[in-house]
Amino acid sequence: MFTILPFIWIVKHPSSWSLASENIPAIVSYISSVIGFSGIMSLLWMYILGTRTVAGLYFRDLVWTLKVHRWLGTYGIVAVFLHPFLMAYVYAENVFTYWLTPRLGSQFEQHITYGRLAFILLVTIWVTSAIVRSKIKYRPWKYIHYLTYIILPLSILHIHETGVSMQLPFVQFYFYVTIFIYIVITVLRFRYFLGFGKTIFDIAENSQVASNIFMLTLHQPSKRLSIRPGQYVYVQRHLLSEEHPFSVADYDPDTGNIRLVYKVFGSFTEKLSALKKGEVILVDGPYGTFTEQIVMDQNKPTIFVAGGIGITPFIKHIERRTSFKNTWLFYSVPDRNSSIYNDVFVRLLGDKYVRILSRETQPHQQNDRIGHLDAKTIHEYAKSFDEYLYFICGPKAMINDLRSQLLESGVSFVQIYTEEFGF
Repeated sequence: MFTILPFIWIVKHPSSWSLASENIPAIVSYISSVIGFSGIMSLLWMYILGTRTVAGLYFRDLVWTLKVHRWLGTYGIVAVFLHPFLMAYVYAENVFTYWLTPRLGSQFEQHITYGRLAFILLVTIWVTSAIVRSKIKYRPWKYIHYLTYIILPLSILHIHETGVSMQLPFVQFYFYVTIFIYIVITVLRFRYFLGFGKTIFDIAENSQVASNIFMLTLHQPSKRLSIRPGQYVYVQRHLLSEEHPFSVADYDPDTGNIRLVYKVFGSFTEKLSALKKGEVILVDGPYGTFTEQIVMDQNKPTIFVAGGIGITPFIKHIERRTSFKNTWLFYSVPDRNSSIYNDVFVRLLGDKYVRILSRETQPHQQNDRIGHLDAKTIHEYAKSFDEYLYFICGPKAMINDLRSQLLESGVSFVQIYTEEFGF
């Protein structure tokens, strides 16, 4: 807000605020200028917050930065769409023919056309991200999203020659600061694309440990990452491949080994499962603060709730626990062949480990439950359930349902911590 609100005062004001017909174009031009400049600052913030190599320098928890990034992209940018309509009114032009038809007759019209292109690209990204995102696969959406790299420079070129306030000192200051920040962020992004800031790991093992679930052990002999239990890292097969986040199931600071457990359910994980011992992989991180409250409040009764591969953030916490008096694990999987670390949980947690099997017809061990995980099941085992901290990781639908049930049963929202399968 500090970077956007000043435009209300520093852009060129109309000579009169009277709503007489002769003053309306000047007032509309002022509003349009404020919206236009604010839109560019919003785009710049989206560019910054969506850059992990920048946000990761200052924050270990990137969830909130991505949420602000998405909010700006979904709602904050909508106001920008008014800019071309208002300017078409000022110039007494038909909105659609003026903004959708490129004109290159003069330098002024060329720079307006830069704005036309930026506007069309922005609408394309907004529709695919805010309206039909759920209907588009990840890769096409991501490639469309790359158009963001073009929108900012086009917008900057657009206002350089067409902005009615560009001769004002403060506006020029904002303009050149924006260019400088854009260049710095772009250089940092490009540097990141080249692999700087990432760590090369050797694959020590990549084997199947359960139904469609693999364990990937990575070794880095010289560099030791500082990884806390519950954090995640981004994995990249090579510089030109995609990056996907995976929770760290185990980390040995003495050897530098990292262990990731992942489920094969898409193109990336299929290719990941085909990698062999001795091949190399790129790792970025660690990130995340999902389970930090456990360390901060070690004596607080804790309930871990995992859905499928969502068990991974909890494995190290359970292995490192010195007392399991007030620690429960509720682990929901389709069948017994889909559960990992089962013997470890049985040995460490005993009857405080409850495995819920949704596709089985009968239990296979003590404290196996048949059916689906819900708050009622948790309350049957963990007495005084409203005294616990709840850490839930799994599919979004499971998290939302369970969180609602817990809140309805009297658990405070400050006792519930969640992490989704998403990035």
